[in-house]
Amino acid sequence: MVRIVLASALMLTSLGACSGERTGEGAKQPGAASAGPDEAEAEFWKALEIDGNWVEFHASLPVLTAASDLVVVAELTAIEAGPSIQGDAVEDVVSHAVLRAHVVELLRGRAPGDQIELQLVLPEVLRPADLAPTVARMNRTLPRGSVLLMLRTRGDAPEWRPVNGYGIWAQTPRAQIDSPLNPQPPNEDIYGAELAELADFQRFVDAIRGYARN
Repeated sequence: MVRIVLASALMLTSLGACSGERTGEGAKQPGAASAGPDEAEAEFWKALEIDGNWVEFHASLPVLTAASDLVVVAELTAIEAGPSIQGDAVEDVVSHAVLRAHVVELLRGRAPGDQIELQLVLPEVLRPADLAPTVARMNRTLPRGSVLLMLRTRGDAPEWRPVNGYGIWAQTPRAQIDSPLNPQPPNEDIYGAELAELADFQRFVDAIRGYARN
């Protein structure tokens, strides 16, 4: 089993600036109606949004694919509470969730197994006591269907991490071809022209499969 880490030291540095704005987002109010499937999936991804693309920038989808040591099609199986890191200030808390996935297809690199773990930074500031129930609620709305993961090694460490904010791709309520860790959909970002030529998520996977073979 392999652990994949999204956060880098640079990303953690920026987290405090955005976390205060996100505190409490997505919390269900007493008596609120249950969310529909699309709304629940949108809330799941919203809880994981973080702008980390500046950590590594790749100008095109072929370049992004080539920068990945491992590219897989996978299915999400669970999300669990990860570690919380307490800084010097009381409000300086970085919370993590562990996202588990089953590898369906290997597109690039060597998969060490068919089970993958992603350790993701949560942009919302959570007290340790609130982390477990928050992640448990997310687990009940775990998106179904395939995702495409673009991963890199972390030097000599045994762990992996998504390349950047474009390390997870999926079809979501927000877009047919989406990178749901990003605050904005990718068709409004640097890959918009390339994605406009692809009709749906399956064609996106086919395109990445072709880039991975080159």
